[in-house]
Amino acid sequence: MAAEPIDNALDRLRHEATAFAESDYVLRHWNFSASSRGFVWVSPIGESASVESLAGFLSLFIRCCDDDFPMGVLFDFSKSRVVGEDWTAAFSLIQDFASRIHARYRVIRAGDRRAKAALVYHESRTRELRAARRRAKKTGSPCIDDAESQFD
Repeated sequence: MAAEPIDNALDRLRHEATAFAESDYVLRHWNFSASSRGFVWVSPIGESASVESLAGFLSLFIRCCDDDFPMGVLFDFSKSRVVGEDWTAAFSLIQDFASRIHARYRVIRAGDRRAKAALVYHESRTRELRAARRRAKKTGSPCIDDAESQFD
């Protein structure tokens, strides 16, 4: 998503200050990393996360999404809890995010049946990877793309 150039120096300074404040907010509340294949891992910093904090993160994260990125996102809440135990609202935000990037969504539960994570992924890429592995197997060629194991 290309940004329009800002010619007025005062407007440009305000815009940059807002961008720095938003970046600072995300870095203080969320850990995240991305692989070269376009998979992103996201986890709240600390023992708890608010629905508002997740909404803020998602509103910033959606700005860097396009048709090719991300291929998948794992929202990992295994070491934290949602403030007020408002899982319904939190996972609703993630489901909306998945819809906006035209991806699928799955809640991952632990052995005690409590939701611990959510996986957002592009089904078309999954099918593409599986088809490539089948073609490689038929021709006897090794298939070195191990990204499919994420979806098995």
